[in-house]
Amino acid sequence: MSTGREPTADRPPRILAAIPSLSGDVTRLEALTDSLISVGMHPLIAVTGRALDLRLADSRVPHTSPKSNAGFGETITYVASSSGDWDWLAIVNDDITVDEQQLRQSLGDVMARDPQERVLAYMDPVRPKDMPTMVSALSSISMVGPAIGRLRRAKAGDGKRNDPHRYYRPFSFAVVSRGLWEELDGFDPRMIYTFEDADFGRRAALASADVLFVENTGITHAANSTSRQHIDRVLPVNVWSAVAYLEQWAAPGPLVRFLCFLALVTRLMLVPFVDVPRSKHLRGIGGALVALVTQKQPALPGYEAN
Repeated sequence: MSTGREPTADRPPRILAAIPSLSGDVTRLEALTDSLISVGMHPLIAVTGRALDLRLADSRVPHTSPKSNAGFGETITYVASSSGDWDWLAIVNDDITVDEQQLRQSLGDVMARDPQERVLAYMDPVRPKDMPTMVSALSSISMVGPAIGRLRRAKAGDGKRNDPHRYYRPFSFAVVSRGLWEELDGFDPRMIYTFEDADFGRRAALASADVLFVENTGITHAANSTSRQHIDRVLPVNVWSAVAYLEQWAAPGPLVRFLCFLALVTRLMLVPFVDVPRSKHLRGIGGALVALVTQKQPALPGYEAN
């Protein structure tokens, strides 16, 4: 049963903005939370690294911490479950910048709906991506994916990409109604890092949710290189998440793990040609192979270590 209050004329819908951050810049986080407050949101930084937790202690940034770094989906779930009084959940990356006037107008259109309905609004106005498939996931793990992706884009053209069964946008800025979040029971905890957004989008489409690909929102998403910097710790959890996603949507687990193993062996041959520290890259591949063989869940860099 929902614990959120029904919006009334006296109380507009409450939008909780959950913002995971491992080692973000305090000045940027202050600017982001100020912008979100100005458009009527209630932002909350979910701190997953001890160093940032200490830096935010004397700042005006609203924050909380699970004292762990269990992954993107688990961190969002922590914020949503510990902040019970909300009608809409905004999932926001910490490297987002906002045009407040445009975002306020776009949010108004979404908030006109009943939060107990099934609604998912992709607010980051990037080109929608194809839902991951067995081929695309394996090509990404093996590192032959970028070349295949360029060929597919050249052949496919742009077209209209708003079928939620086939396309999604990353959850760099997405808004979920309380009704849909509770019906789907949030993110799948097996997908620690990556694939959780595509999985949620597919389940939303299957639940006949109203999935909106919103344009002109005033959102800009800065590129970052966190995955490359921590590839020794990130690659194993990326592969683990890929296995969980493909088990859910593509094939039985033993076959998925075997194909991912082959993809990682292929990746080993490409290590010398990639602009990533070789020792970290090899440790990442080794950690992913061990996780596949032992079926023991790997972990992201811990809270205390960051």
